[in-house]
Amino acid sequence: TAVEDELAMGVVVAPNPTHDKFSISTKEPLQQVNVIVTNALGSIVYRTSLPALQTELEVNLSHLPSGLYLVQVQAKKLRVVRKVILTK
Repeated sequence: TAVEDELAMGVVVAPNPTHDKFSISTKEPLQQVNVIVTNALGSIVYRTSLPALQTELEVNLSHLPSGLYLVQVQAKKLRVVRKVILTK
């Protein structure tokens, strides 16, 4: 729907590329949020669940090798996937 598209457009992952940490920020607060980061092979390398995401969440990938990762943000009526490049 238009509301879901608007919410998806408000989800930003930055900085990208990153050396270790990035933030997921939203224009609008999200409820019942799951964040999943997968590597190029589809293996889950990071996962967290939050009752709410008000504005920003920091994710630390410093323990992982360089590469392309997919960041999935799932909330009540929203699923967004963003690519993140990790460089060491």
